[in-house]
Order: sequence, then C-alpha cells, then structure tokens
Amino acid sequence: MEYTKMLSDFCAKLTYNDIPEQVIHKAKLCLLDYIANVYGSLEIEAVKHTIDFIMSITGKNTSTILGVKKKTDLLSAAFVNGTTAEAIEAQDGLRFGGNHPVCAVMPAALTVGEKYKKDGKSILTAIIAGYEVANRAAASVHPFHTLSGFLPTGTCGTFGAATTAGKLMQLDEKGMLNAIGNAGDV
Repeated sequence: MEYTKMLSDFCAKLTYNDIPEQVIHKAKLCLLDYIANVYGSLEIEAVKHTIDFIMSITGKNTSTILGVKKKTDLLSAAFVNGTTAEAIEAQDGLRFGGNHPVCAVMPAALTVGEKYKKDGKSILTAIIAGYEVANRAAASVHPFHTLSGFLPTGTCGTFGAATTAGKLMQLDEKGMLNAIGNAGDV
C-alpha cells in the first residue's frame, strides 16, 4: 500500500478515543504554546501592519484573528494567525525534520473548527492528525530538504494544514487522500 494512502486512511479514521492520554495532553500544551506565541507577537510592528493590511482588503467577518477583536474571512484569518505564531521565533519544532508544525496546523484547526462549530475533542483530534502528517513528511525529507534551501514549515506544514482541515470537514479516506495529495501539488 502507498504511504500517502496509509497515512490518509489513518487520519480519516482517527477518533479522539483512539489517542493516548499523553498525546492529548501534549496537543493541549502545543495549543497553549501557540496561543502564547500569538499573543507575544501582537506588539511587533510587522504583525500590526499585517493585521491592518488584511483588514483593509477583506470584507467577510466570519473567522477570528487571535488576540485582537477583529474577524475576517477564513483564509485571511488563518494567514494572520500563522504569521503571528512565528513572529517571535518561539514556536515548537521537530528536531529531526526542521519543521514548526504549529504555524500551519493551529491556524487551520482554529479557523476551520470555528467555521464548522467543532468541539474541543474534534479540534484536538484534527491537530494531532495534522501534526502526524506534517512531522512525518518533514522527517522523511530531512536534512536534504533544508540543505536544498526549503523551509519544512512552509512545505511540510502544508500537508499538516490540509490534514487538519480535512479532519474537521469530516473527509473520508478518499477525501483525505485528495486533500493531502493536493497539498503536495501546491
């Protein structure tokens, strides 16, 4: 069986009850760390300018920009929430992959979770699935990916964001395979 199919099947079928308690606890810590990074970045001028720019070009008020009392469209909110997560360079990381999955996975989890009105267990399950895919992708190409000039957060994180969103959208195995496959084509 192809690796991508095995991974997409696993993620599509993953339930909260399948996940060990220590993994759930770690996911909660990663979420708290993400929120702390976002709030820690809000006074940086570049972040303020990013938020102001996004607010000037978008009109929909459906998705939350963390840390400020503003909403915008889903993609713009995910962009800002990912940008602020990395602004102070204190995000999580995968040592043997050079990846910072929080910057892609958490914005997808919170914006898509908000859109589909998902509960905490669903969001945590999606976060865990997203981290699994992003980190496996990063580990599989490390260190050559980084040495070739690529940043795994942007490339491998895309797989994690697609998986996270797909999980929250309740994609089946084929839908998840397509989501991950399309992320690889970006």
